[in-house]
Amino acid sequence: MPREDAAWLADMLLACRKLSRYTDGMSFKKFASDERTHDAVLRALEGVGEAARNVSAETQDEHGDIPWARIVALRNRLIHGYFEINLEIVWQIATVEALPSAQQINALSPGIDAQMIPTDSGPGHHGQAWLREGHASARQLHEYL
Repeated sequence: MPREDAAWLADMLLACRKLSRYTDGMSFKKFASDERTHDAVLRALEGVGEAARNVSAETQDEHGDIPWARIVALRNRLIHGYFEINLEIVWQIATVEALPSAQQINALSPGIDAQMIPTDSGPGHHGQAWLREGHASARQLHEYL
């Protein structure tokens, strides 16, 4: 039996929560020097992209404000271009833009526990201003991909 979109959306939310937890209170310098953390962040970003890739075309079409293609493209870049990953761009995505907002995803699947959703507050939290069209860093990501 194929998984339903709600399960893929929950996977995306869980991966977003991990991104928030892994980078909380951390500077880029510390992130770049901590191999375990950047491997964990890369894995979480890959998870967001893999889950997004499996969300039905119907749901993606209904929610075109979420940059599905870019999320999947990032996943592909991380997996297939792993040998030339730019940690500064990964840091920017994970801590500032990070892929669709957890609030947007949560709106698609309201039954998901609110505890799984990253917040925009807390000591050392970088915010989840997530990737959107027209955002300066989105252009950086497009050039990177």
